[in-house]
Amino acid sequence: MAQSKTGKQITRSANDRKFEAYAENGKWGVVRLVQNVTMGETYEAATFNVSTGTTDYDVDAQQSALFNDRTYANYINIRTDQVITVKFNSTDNASITIETTDSPYIVDFLETHAIFISNSSGNTASVQVLLV
Repeated sequence: MAQSKTGKQITRSANDRKFEAYAENGKWGVVRLVQNVTMGETYEAATFNVSTGTTDYDVDAQQSALFNDRTYANYINIRTDQVITVKFNSTDNASITIETTDSPYIVDFLETHAIFISNSSGNTASVQVLLV
């Protein structure tokens, strides 16, 4: 359902999230109105190690505490003590490098069904993942 409001468009998605598209200085942008997001009442969390040299560690397959009560997550919080790369939903997607200074790395813009972690830091990475 969409409605016009003074040149702005407000759209309500199937997940009960509200977005606002706007034009400013000739450029389009989209803002998620966070206060209107309906999140679940439960979360899942796990702490685990990813050995150096590991490529595309499948978090769903390897961590029984994650993706149990849900088929996807709307909010992901990743903490790490080593530089790692992460792919979301498919190993074919582009890698995102997470430095220790980026920790926690938060994803709240993507419906995520799978997480793949690679570690070439030279050290075992301690990783914490929180899903909502």
